[in-house]
Amino acid sequence: DFYQTEFYLSGGKLVLVGNFISEKIYKERNFYYNNQKSYAIVYDVSDVEKLKIDKFYSIDGNYVESRLIGDKLYLVSRNYFNPYYTNNIPKFSVEESIPRNIDVSKNDSGKFSIKNELSTDCKNIDFILPTEDYVKQNGFSLNYSIISVLDIKNTSTPVKTKIIASNSAELFMNEKNLYLTSNMHFSNSFYCGWCLFDSYSSKDSTLVNKFSLTKDSVEYKKSVLVDGRPLNQYSMDEDKNGNFRILTQIENWNKRDKNYTNLYILDPELKLAGKLEKLGQKENFQSSRYIGDKLFLVTFEQVDPLFVIDVKDAKNPKVLGELKIPGYSTYLHPYDENHLIGLGYDTKENKYGGIQNNGIKLDLYQINYDKKCGDKNLTKEEQEKCDKGEYKGIIAKQLFSKSFGESGSYSEALNNPRMFMWNSAKNKLFLPVSLRNNRFDEDSKQENEQTPFIGLLALTINKNTGIKEDFRVSNIDMNKVSEKIKEKCKKYETKSEKTCKTLRSGKEICGYQNIGNVPEYCFAGSSVWTYLDNNSWEFINSTVNRALWIGENFYSLSPDRIKANDMNTGKEVLNVELN
Repeated sequence: DFYQTEFYLSGGKLVLVGNFISEKIYKERNFYYNNQKSYAIVYDVSDVEKLKIDKFYSIDGNYVESRLIGDKLYLVSRNYFNPYYTNNIPKFSVEESIPRNIDVSKNDSGKFSIKNELSTDCKNIDFILPTEDYVKQNGFSLNYSIISVLDIKNTSTPVKTKIIASNSAELFMNEKNLYLTSNMHFSNSFYCGWCLFDSYSSKDSTLVNKFSLTKDSVEYKKSVLVDGRPLNQYSMDEDKNGNFRILTQIENWNKRDKNYTNLYILDPELKLAGKLEKLGQKENFQSSRYIGDKLFLVTFEQVDPLFVIDVKDAKNPKVLGELKIPGYSTYLHPYDENHLIGLGYDTKENKYGGIQNNGIKLDLYQINYDKKCGDKNLTKEEQEKCDKGEYKGIIAKQLFSKSFGESGSYSEALNNPRMFMWNSAKNKLFLPVSLRNNRFDEDSKQENEQTPFIGLLALTINKNTGIKEDFRVSNIDMNKVSEKIKEKCKKYETKSEKTCKTLRSGKEICGYQNIGNVPEYCFAGSSVWTYLDNNSWEFINSTVNRALWIGENFYSLSPDRIKANDMNTGKEVLNVELN
């Protein structure tokens, strides 16, 4: 079974990558029982009427991430060498502990060749082993991180692999270098002579492994250990001088007020060049984005501090400004050099005095590098916010903000940047959402007016006029929803001379006791979304999970349907149901 599938389309080639479970029955062994494999399949799509497979490649281990740079696909997977214990003395086999790969490739004559072999040998594996003290205190389980390099243009070229004895978590890559992180947890303090710092206390740390790109493979360079853990790939960056920048969250599970975020800047040799520590104390790391020489960081506990950090001088990074507003952003996207889009959650105080997520929030931030608190040219509003501590340093302000839905609303784009579909030429954003409507807010004791919805929001974000919702598109067949409602509401239909209320069908239901038991969606005037708000699972295959635009149309894709709508008007131009 194939799963976690992703794909690339480039130069007349379609590349599928992901995981699959091998059906091979493993004999009883004392080690190595991971039967998951990573794969890459290369298709020739130069003639879409006649798709051709050019290459199939698989290797032992779980798929982690991949990148396509030019004609080279970099496939990262991880495998484990994990002994389990029996009454028998373990039989060690070097051959069975090393990942195997299968390479089926088409050569220049159009014939296929098949290779089934070990991906490397022991002498070519780079080992980053912990100290003896670390092993004694924390134990040790050997994991392999595997980088496979495929040429998708010349598919007969042999796949090159590089294996390092380390786990893999997050990946950052550019055209020169590849950085692969590994999460490590230390239950006790220990000394580490080869690490970034001499000693480490009991907490989470991150091992950063650096590789340089060669003509057809990668070369391991060096590793270093830093405190904390990065949030995702946007926690990392490399500047034009080869300095590696990484943000990490320091979490103290038994002392939540000790949480904070650190910035480390490492030179090309992975030696510490500069750092900023204890940013957003008592708060959780939510999102970050490097744009040129600036770093934008969001942390959150009760309000959202947006930090603007200058990282131009690797030895002396500094906080330029700070903005405090309710809610927080989980994804940041550049608008232009002075504006930033934030996608996240609005928040509210609950009846227990705590803070909880409310609806989805979209912000446009303005960063004014020519103004700062204390200047004489500030507006009255800017001066007041500086006095209250809402602005610190340079003036970073929430220019516009708009919220959608209530508690329980969600967008895949909150955690998957590929679903944040921003057309900068038209200032259009297409956002997949599932908006909830908590009809009666228990905390405020008020009716909510937000309409539930499942589909795509089409929005315009203009730095001069604000954030405007243009239209909504759903892949759900509303005729099927109406039939469902009709079927479920039929049992409530009756005739009576008592106080009555009209149902959707035009028939009436009477009697206060009966009316109180009837779902809201059964009454005339209620939206079909009232039904879907609590029954969306019935239409899970109609959830939009991918979208794109071609020309003036944008396409919404769900497992059961492909729709196309005019980007400017929202008018439907295509609707294809998938079997």
